Amino acid sequence: MKQDWSDDRVSRLATAWLAEIASSAGDDIGQQVVMMNFTASADTQWAFIGACVADAHTDEQLGAIAAGPLEHLMGKFGTDYIDRVEACADADLRFRTAVGHMWQYRIADDVWSRLQTLGAGVQ
Repeated sequence: MKQDWSDDRVSRLATAWLAEIASSAGDDIGQQVVMMNFTASADTQWAFIGACVADAHTDEQLGAIAAGPLEHLMGKFGTDYIDRVEACADADLRFRTAVGHMWQYRIADDVWSRLQTLGAGVQ
């Protein structure tokens, strides 16, 4: 069954997931995000990450973005997205903060080196 990853659904999912993180509720939104990571296109995942960072209000939310969707995207498509990540991190402190919370996971060493440079000094 093909998933609906329309811009509107991605935006609503981002808002619901951040609310779940903020409230520590045990809803199934997190599972929907995991499914999106494995079923949506890389561009849809990128749009979701952007929507999440734009709506994030806490370091906890930025850390969840880093430890989930951002690490997954960069682990699978890092070479294709590193330039975009660098541009966003240069333009947005919240995005840079999220990058600073990432772990290497399956990210290629050369991409990881660039990400570490971006996240250096982020609290």
